[in-house]
Amino acid sequence: MSDPTATLVDLACRACQEKKGHDLVALDVRGLTSLADAFVFCSGTTGRQVKAIA
Repeated sequence: MSDPTATLVDLACRACQEKKGHDLVALDVRGLTSLADAFVFCSGTTGRQVKAIA
C-alpha cells in the first residue's frame, strides 16, 4: 500500500482495537476497484460496541 493509505489503514485498525473490536481484517484493493485503496473490517459483540467502532 502507498504511504498515506498505509497510515490511514493503521489508524483505522488502532481505532478499532481501542474500541475492543475483533476479527480485524485490512485488504489492499488497489487495482481491483476505483472506489478505494483499502477496506478495513472488524466485528463487535454488541450493537452498542459496533456503533462505537463505526
